[in-house]
Amino acid sequence: MNTAFVHFVDRCQGQADGFVATSPLARWRLGAVLMAQHAGNFVTIRKSPADGGTYEFGGLHALPGGMVRTGDWPGEEEAAAPALVEASLRARVLKEASLTSAAIPAISFCGLGPVVSSYSVKGQARFTLIAPYACPLEERASLQADDHSVDDCAWVSCAAIPWERFAPANRVIVAHRLWAILADCERESARPHVARSVAQCTRWATLMGLPAVPRPWDGPEPIEAWRNAWEAVG
Repeated sequence: MNTAFVHFVDRCQGQADGFVATSPLARWRLGAVLMAQHAGNFVTIRKSPADGGTYEFGGLHALPGGMVRTGDWPGEEEAAAPALVEASLRARVLKEASLTSAAIPAISFCGLGPVVSSYSVKGQARFTLIAPYACPLEERASLQADDHSVDDCAWVSCAAIPWERFAPANRVIVAHRLWAILADCERESARPHVARSVAQCTRWATLMGLPAVPRPWDGPEPIEAWRNAWEAVG
């Protein structure tokens, strides 16, 4: 596992608001998403529009997951951050796509750098620092959403990704995760959408004092620096 990410998670802890960050003063809260793949396909969800249409990413596709919540820990004792992140992610994935622990017996951090997303609540900007995880599925599981924030979940082919329909941060994560295996024609169709989302996520990262997010085609040096940027998260 990425050493920088391990050190970052070890610094995280539950906060009074029920979410997770390195400090109560941090402007962000931690989120986690899962790239669940099987035979050239991966699982996506579609976020429900919020009441009044105020949620910026309503109607867009994303990877299953969400905010890491201290309340998702099943035990009474306080959980160490790495265990809490996995427990919360599993709880969200079960609700959003009906992927059980049996279907995803082992999940692991997928080695990407920090991706920041932002949304508004009552006119206030909120920031989420997203940790992407991955899991290969042995079988093509049947999917069903059981969460009010999700109105659909489905398998998407890596050869026919609807890039324009993804929320920005999730689009960046999917692109970095799959770029090496995409056909040239798929890369060409993805480039403008991914570049736009990289620029948007970089603006949010800059507000958090984090380095720019590279594009998947930027080469090994900037991508490796980004992967190690977890050490810079305060």
